[in-house]
Amino acid sequence: MSGIRLFDFSELYGLDWASLQASCRFLCMSFPPSLLLNDHLVPLVQLVCLIYSCITSMPKINIFDHTTYPEISIYCEQDILFPVLSQFAPEWLLGSRRFTNRLHSNLDLDVPKKVIDTFSVGLKYISPIAMKKSLVKESWAEFCDHAYKSWDKSSASEMPVEELNPEDSFYNIPIPFVLKGLVEPYEGTPDERIVSILQLGWTELNTLLLNVPNLDRNNRSVDVESKDAFKWCFENDVLIKPTDKNLGTVLVSTVWYDEKVSSFITNNKGYAIVSEEEAHTLLQRQIMRIRDLMDNETTKAFTGSLPRFFGSRLPPLRRRKDPQTGEEIVAEDKWEEIIITLPVFVGLPKIHKSPWGIRPVVPCHSVIQGPVSEFLSKILKTLLADHLQILTSTKELVCTLESSVRDKLSRLSPLQWKNNVYICTADIEGFYTNIPINECASKLEDLVLAHFGYGKRSSRVKAAFVKELFSVQQDDLIFCCKIDGQWELVRQTDGLAMGMPATPDIANLFATWYEMRLPANFMDRCILFKRYIDDIICIITADNLHHCEQVLWDYSIPGLKLNWEISETNAVFLDLDIWRSPFSKNRRLKYRPY
Repeated sequence: MSGIRLFDFSELYGLDWASLQASCRFLCMSFPPSLLLNDHLVPLVQLVCLIYSCITSMPKINIFDHTTYPEISIYCEQDILFPVLSQFAPEWLLGSRRFTNRLHSNLDLDVPKKVIDTFSVGLKYISPIAMKKSLVKESWAEFCDHAYKSWDKSSASEMPVEELNPEDSFYNIPIPFVLKGLVEPYEGTPDERIVSILQLGWTELNTLLLNVPNLDRNNRSVDVESKDAFKWCFENDVLIKPTDKNLGTVLVSTVWYDEKVSSFITNNKGYAIVSEEEAHTLLQRQIMRIRDLMDNETTKAFTGSLPRFFGSRLPPLRRRKDPQTGEEIVAEDKWEEIIITLPVFVGLPKIHKSPWGIRPVVPCHSVIQGPVSEFLSKILKTLLADHLQILTSTKELVCTLESSVRDKLSRLSPLQWKNNVYICTADIEGFYTNIPINECASKLEDLVLAHFGYGKRSSRVKAAFVKELFSVQQDDLIFCCKIDGQWELVRQTDGLAMGMPATPDIANLFATWYEMRLPANFMDRCILFKRYIDDIICIITADNLHHCEQVLWDYSIPGLKLNWEISETNAVFLDLDIWRSPFSKNRRLKYRPY
């Protein structure tokens, strides 16, 4: 029997026939070789051999000691191997996870059960007080009225055909609508396309509302529990914070948090503490720049009411009557009376790092230059389609794995699949805050010119407009931050502003400029190359590990540090666990939610 199709068996299982005869002799005696070597039965035969080898192995399997694993475990698919080996794990290990919905903490004191129960479980997604679903429904109805009225007035799709620019779609980019003040119910006839979009949105929202659990803690008042928990946190100088990457709720001491925030601001060259007088001057300049942008000829060339959108967060102009003509004219600003809301710097604890750090966030949802950044984002998104390496979602990655990547892997020889494929992932350290602003502006300008055509006057106008929008977003961002126990005004002098709508698009395109100039050797070795902002995944073919590292060395962005992880078998990227089995005849990457 050992002389029958030995090579086929070795190809399928990575074992010789004598090995099968020794460890799973009952299979050889019960089934003919033609059945055991059937391609469709490979997973089943692997499973039987694995289970039998695990049960009969001597010494017994110790889940914490890989030397006790049977040899066949090296050749099995992970989706077969993990469920079997998990049967040999203790209950406490099976019940644990890297991150759970329990409360995280770095405190040196015991946290009472009432605090843990209040801020853990599903409460990382919902507030600890009972949710009034009627308020959500009322807010949605008001949102729809805002949408109908705003899009009816300013959307390019609502403009008469003769007012659209048929020669240049750049000036037909739709303008976002503005939610501002109480709006009466919409009385017109809304566009059917908008109605269908909002109906889909309501379907999703209503599904979420139907699945919100009703909190029942043995008839105890949730409000009273929350009050007790908040009181304990206040008395012990403890902060309740969401975590970076949405890994749950965390309790940290105010001393630890203040020290991390202060250290980040004072040790970062991209931030400068400014006086109140200097902050006033910068904010006045910002207001004047946005007003100038509203009068810009390029701004007025867009269909819709882009100037009105840019000025939607500015303080209203003062007006007075001309004593001679009686006409209403614009009066000089009384700067001391103008009130502007400044964002407050916050840090999200990075509990997945050791030691814990913070991710800097400046919530810019209400800053006066926010609408400028929002429209800049819409312009830059039209450029992203030119660059296929930019990933937009996990779904897109899965589609790529199942199409082009699968096709390329199928062309590899069995030996190449076994020895020459590497799964490589990287993150760009401190991506946003380490991008040099002046260099970034020139790179954006160059990409706009490349997209619309070098040498054209119209392209230069668009590039100058994009550069001005970027400058308005970046140059005078002022925020509040508590540093060494004192509230200070801080100006961001370099690095992209975290929290601005256009920041992810700008960062994407900044890296893209360098990716367009990658050496041919790098791209030739990539079966897959995708980047989701600061996270990169590559499937590389290389002669060995050292060769793979040399290939990856060709990917570099000046001034930024990349942290690469290389594996022959598996990697975690975004929210996917991706793996391959080098000994599998089925040459494909597998994946599952992480």
